[in-house]
Formats: sequence, structure tokens, C-alpha cells
Amino acid sequence: MLQLSPHSSFLKKYSFCRSHPRLMAYRGITHRFAAAHNNAVESFPLIAAAVLLSQQSGVPVSIRAQFAAYAFVARVLHYLFYLTNLSIPRSVAWFSYSVPCYLLLIASAIPGFSKAYLQAGGR
Repeated sequence: MLQLSPHSSFLKKYSFCRSHPRLMAYRGITHRFAAAHNNAVESFPLIAAAVLLSQQSGVPVSIRAQFAAYAFVARVLHYLFYLTNLSIPRSVAWFSYSVPCYLLLIASAIPGFSKAYLQAGGR
């Protein structure tokens, strides 16, 4: 059995995380990629629920597609800002991602929202 002391070169090389002994702590850009991926996985249920609920409640396809496209573009921008460690643009991109998701949820809950949105100039 391999036993490692706290001063082992293995621990120094891979920055072993003592609070989570089964996990290796990443460094540099690898850490940013892992954190960005985890954030994307954690935020996926919001858009999935919004699109599925809006589909089941009869929101027109044009509105669903438009809001989902906005959310997708915002997620891509959020990912890029996460990798470059730009905190303010990253927060704006996350907010820009969440707004279409919540609007889809509102469109699902309020029957007249879709009609009013289309009459106001939505596609």
C-alpha cells in the first residue's frame, strides 16, 4: 500500500486537497475549465425546466426558440468570461442567461404573456 506523507512530491505536484481527500485541486487554467464546467452543469436545470414547462403550457415555438437562443449565447459568453476570470462581465452574462429563463417561466405561468409579448413586437 502506498502511503504519502504531507511533504511528498506527489502532494506538492498535484496540490492534494486535504478538506476533500479524494479530490485533486486543479491549478491555473485547468481549475478555470473545471469550475466553468461545474457552473454550467449546475445552471442547466433552470433552462431545461423553463423550456419544458413553456412547451407544456403552450408558449409559441417562436418565443421559446428566441429566449433559448438568448440564454445559449449568454451561457457561451459566461463560459468565456469564466475562463478569462473577468468577474463583472461574467456576472452580467449570468444575469443575461437567467432573464430569458425566468421570462419563459413567467410565460408558462401567465396565459396572456405570450400574446402580449408577440403584440409588443416579439417575433
